[in-house]
Amino acid sequence: VGIEDAVAVGVGDVGAAVVVAEAVGGLGLGGAGVLAVDDAVAIGVALARFFAFWRRMAAPACDLPLIVAWFRLTCAWSLGEITLIWGLNLIVSKIGLATVPPMLFTTLRFAVLAALLFPFLRVVPGKMNAMVVAALLSGAANFALLFAGLSIAQNVSAVAIASQLGVPFTTLMSVALLGETVRWRRWTGIAMSF
Repeated sequence: VGIEDAVAVGVGDVGAAVVVAEAVGGLGLGGAGVLAVDDAVAIGVALARFFAFWRRMAAPACDLPLIVAWFRLTCAWSLGEITLIWGLNLIVSKIGLATVPPMLFTTLRFAVLAALLFPFLRVVPGKMNAMVVAALLSGAANFALLFAGLSIAQNVSAVAIASQLGVPFTTLMSVALLGETVRWRRWTGIAMSF
């Protein structure tokens, strides 16, 4: 689940919301497996708010445009929260890395994350090995390298820009290697991520 999917949810694409809900539910960690925890929490909060509101409003006389407008507002608010949390993430990490070595910082971050998410772990027989490898490569290894670079970088903004280049490069590689079709909405999301 990438930023382009989150943006698609933010502009009110209900089909994308279903895809995000299925992806978040199908990761095996209750919604935060391979996603960064900030993204998973914000998307989860938006979906939880929407479905709680939907249950309250699901009556024969419910007004669907009102529900869609409320969902768009909730997603826009949650995307604002994601932006704020993610923006502060590098600044707080840079401050923390002044006193703690990068590998210990990564270990502590993921130990806390594992402790918080362990109660939500859903074991899927036959798929856990692949999920653990994907989580280690896209989570722990990614952040270990990010924190190692951040600890020696003089300029945090350069690290932020370099880390965000993963979004367009991943998309370009999916087109070249997997033959994926990328439509205007995803390109718009990629452009908005910068």
